[in-house]
Amino acid sequence: MYDMLVQISSLLMNLNINKDFIGTIIEDLVKGSQKMVLREEQYKVMLVISQLYFNIFSDTKKVMDCFGKARLFADFAITNPKNLVLFVEYLNKILYFIDKDQKLIEIKPKQVEDFI
Repeated sequence: MYDMLVQISSLLMNLNINKDFIGTIIEDLVKGSQKMVLREEQYKVMLVISQLYFNIFSDTKKVMDCFGKARLFADFAITNPKNLVLFVEYLNKILYFIDKDQKLIEIKPKQVEDFI
């Protein structure tokens, strides 16, 4: 199911479709991600969805909401050394957004502390 959601996300980024329609599809993807069995997949899908909100809508609030949902898993991942790679992916995605558009993603020092 994770692979399917990633492919749908990729398709949405490349098609020129009405943003309202895309917004509905993204909300359905969020709901679908919550039904996934593996928390790791839920986490990865939220990072992909954050990319959709960033690229298609430039919606800071939605991107930060996705990070908040992904952070729940990142907190869990830090307790298990084999999941540490997921935590690093999380931090890399945050740095990616900051690098792409510092004005869009305004991260305050308190939020950086929360991420770490």
